[in-house]
Amino acid sequence: MITRTGALAVAAAVAALAAVSAPPAALGAAAASLHGTVMAAGKPLGGAQVTLFAGSREGVSELGHARTDTSGSFGISYVRPAAGVLYVQAAPAGASRLRLQSVVGAGSGGGVRPQTLTTVTVDELTTVATAYALAQFSGPNGIAGPSPGLENAAATAFSLADPASGKAGAVVTDQDNGGKNRTLATLGTLANLVSLCAAAHSAGCAELLRLTAPPGGTIPGNTVQAVLNLARNPTLSPAGLYALAQTATAYQPALTAPPPPGSWRSCIPTPTFTRPAASQSTPRGTSGRTTTGCPEPRIPAST
Repeated sequence: MITRTGALAVAAAVAALAAVSAPPAALGAAAASLHGTVMAAGKPLGGAQVTLFAGSREGVSELGHARTDTSGSFGISYVRPAAGVLYVQAAPAGASRLRLQSVVGAGSGGGVRPQTLTTVTVDELTTVATAYALAQFSGPNGIAGPSPGLENAAATAFSLADPASGKAGAVVTDQDNGGKNRTLATLGTLANLVSLCAAAHSAGCAELLRLTAPPGGTIPGNTVQAVLNLARNPTLSPAGLYALAQTATAYQPALTAPPPPGSWRSCIPTPTFTRPAASQSTPRGTSGRTTTGCPEPRIPAST
């Protein structure tokens, strides 16, 4: 017969054993929270589903989600991993083709200083910055890939757009860039194109998706895929997309003339990677670079 005292002792022993045998939390993981605002075409986006993801060599995992209030605000509590990248995606309620995204953190696995935001403004500009900077790490399941390239690419997104404010990044607006090349105006034009999908059943949105279908491919299902298509196929519809962008004015400066063929990418700093040495299994990420076609934005070395 087991007495009350004996039962309590057994229960305590079982609890202690469970504590010892329970799987530990990921090394370096820490409790954190993210608060932010989702904006579309310059206005708060209420009722949007916001999801926070972590991407790494192992793949993509969801860390938390929330729905924005009428002012576009949201908050998510989560456990922050030590390495990889953190990013959010926002989708309006209903059948909208609008998808917005932003990088909110880069872990310790890269060649750049780790940083994690506690506040974010998710809008069309952060969507363009994230898509272009992380195009080669973006797939059907989200953003993921090996270190250090993944974290270095996320750092480029921070250079293109400031996720805290939702405005152009300090690098592309400084005295060495700004009006000295087409980078800032190209970012504004691409963000204006994405903003066409803020309105439900927009004819401009349908045209954007049609014009960003890759050769021999299908029409993208949302704005994130549309921008990824442009990053990967920079020759797509320069005249048609420029004309379409003139119908939106949420972001300035913007291009004042159609870009040369191929320049949807040429003026956007995107990460390049050197071939790994024989002893390495992952590529080494370098700082953001651009292809030819306009003066290259000057990006200072990370400290």
